[in-house]
Amino acid sequence: MKKQRLVVIGGGIAGVSAAAAAREYSPNAEIVLLGAETALPYNRTKLSHFFHQPLDPERMAIRPPDWYTDQHIDLKQGQVVTQLDPAGHQVTTEQENVEYDQLILAMGATNFLPPVPGRDTPGVFTLRTLADAEAIRARCHPKAKIAIVGGGLLGLEAAWSMRQAKLDVTVIELIPTLMPKQTDAHGSQVLQEAAESQGIRLRLGQSLQAIHGGTRVEEVELDSGERPQVDVVLFSVGIRSNIALAQQAGIETNRGVIVDGRMGTSDPNIWACGDCAEYNGTVYGLWNISGQQGTVAGANAAGADRSFTAPVPKTMFSSLGVQLFAIGEICREETAECQSIPYGDDEPGAYKRLFLREGRVVGGLLINSTKLAGQVTALVENQAIATQVR
Repeated sequence: MKKQRLVVIGGGIAGVSAAAAAREYSPNAEIVLLGAETALPYNRTKLSHFFHQPLDPERMAIRPPDWYTDQHIDLKQGQVVTQLDPAGHQVTTEQENVEYDQLILAMGATNFLPPVPGRDTPGVFTLRTLADAEAIRARCHPKAKIAIVGGGLLGLEAAWSMRQAKLDVTVIELIPTLMPKQTDAHGSQVLQEAAESQGIRLRLGQSLQAIHGGTRVEEVELDSGERPQVDVVLFSVGIRSNIALAQQAGIETNRGVIVDGRMGTSDPNIWACGDCAEYNGTVYGLWNISGQQGTVAGANAAGADRSFTAPVPKTMFSSLGVQLFAIGEICREETAECQSIPYGDDEPGAYKRLFLREGRVVGGLLINSTKLAGQVTALVENQAIATQVR
């Protein structure tokens, strides 16, 4: 009897999780994992930590190299897929044609680069791959001046790592607060004070209008009229799902490849997961959720019947000397619909809040006291009644 062949496109956490789940459910299936990069599949979320310390791909690996051999997963590195052929059950890479019985799309996303004049100037980067990190590090000479566009999680982590490398860093954020998705007004103020105390310049509520330079970046122009001199511009302003292959193959897409609760696409033999997938109108773009979706897609491609339950998004942040945990809906301002209440005992330097809608807990924020993260997670996931919270 011919073995079923499962092909996974993508070497991120979604693709590796899909391959692992497929192997667990089907010990005899032939599994091929196509990774576009030559490096062993690694944890992209750690890239922003390596501007002040050695960049070690082995420490970042999702699985050790022996795991793929032990699991009989054929890891093909440096294989860029150029075409999908659903009718012929085949994918084409730059090196070969690969046939499949079931195909899992875990192609990830590309960092968004806004259409700012001068964005093609040498010295302008996004941070998505090991190659990106190495290229940025090569530009970060001891006296380099860095402009980071985006005051979210990854932008602040990169800023902190660069400051630890004693670089001159400015963060430019269009919204007047830092990490607006994960903090309320007070939490953002804590982050702002921490960043400034570490010598990071903040330009909040300002937009980048243009990048100036010839053979290299020389300065950036802000809407305030300020034109600070810089050597490197790093954009950290969100992602766009990699859906071009799916679109060309006639698979239904929107912002991502549209999937159902089983991670199935409009083609019965093709599944999708991770940053390239859109479930119930949402592309999550979160590492842990990509792994969960990959597990569901891989198991179902191998013949299981599992469903993806959308978890409550959560964030762990440890930079700038701040420990932060956020989960669920964080209300920026108190309104009739959304209120916040303190949670737990008073602690010097700590900030602990729960956020409520219609008397139920829908979010939580812990700053410099993350030991209650498990309790807060349970309250949010169960939408606990506020009167029962102690």
